[in-house]
Amino acid sequence: MTVKFKVQERSNPQKRGEKKYYILPVRTGTIKRTQLETEIVELTSLSKADVRGVLITLSELIAKYITLGYNVSIEDVGTLSLRVSSEGSETPEQVTALNVRSTGIGFRAATSLRDGIEKIKFEKE
Repeated sequence: MTVKFKVQERSNPQKRGEKKYYILPVRTGTIKRTQLETEIVELTSLSKADVRGVLITLSELIAKYITLGYNVSIEDVGTLSLRVSSEGSETPEQVTALNVRSTGIGFRAATSLRDGIEKIKFEKE
């Protein structure tokens, strides 16, 4: 599989005043849940309502378990986990929940997914 890329000038993260050129993959769009539903229905014997229900419930369960402190691993896809960014403190006693700057969802791709991506060839647009 070939992925097209374009070249974009950006500031060098290590030396702010210096500009360098970097590869930026060309995005061809976004696949939404409805598209995934349609394709899963075509590839399986499930109804569209069943697939929609499973995908919505999966999203809700991922949120539930991440909130409870679990990582959520989906075989052949990857692991989702809570990501926290916080301010540092001089002593452990100074650390409180107020140190949290932001939260998010981290994703670590499964080996099988990463292996597929490693086979991609790149072509300049």
